[in-house]
Amino acid sequence: MPEELDVTHVCKVIIDPNNQILEVRDDNNEATRALPIVRCGDVNEDCAVNSADIVYLINYLFINGPAPVPLEAGDVNCDGKINVVDVVYLINYLFIGGPPPCEP
Repeated sequence: MPEELDVTHVCKVIIDPNNQILEVRDDNNEATRALPIVRCGDVNEDCAVNSADIVYLINYLFINGPAPVPLEAGDVNCDGKINVVDVVYLINYLFIGGPPPCEP
């Protein structure tokens, strides 16, 4: 994946930056986590929403293919489910000008 299209954000949280809260341990005031960014419709995680995503989603739903990465990317219409409605939604978007995939 091209570096400029990396879909992971890193968040750092510092609880007590000035170390003003008395604690037994002073080295536990921060945490860093990598969080994937969900781009609905990009079910094969290639940074593009296209017909390959339709095929990927059909394979996942009907022939036990690999799951979307992250899984939420397969919920194209944001109804909380991944099913054939999402496939139809993608087809409508890509081929007949339907609404774009939702943003979770």
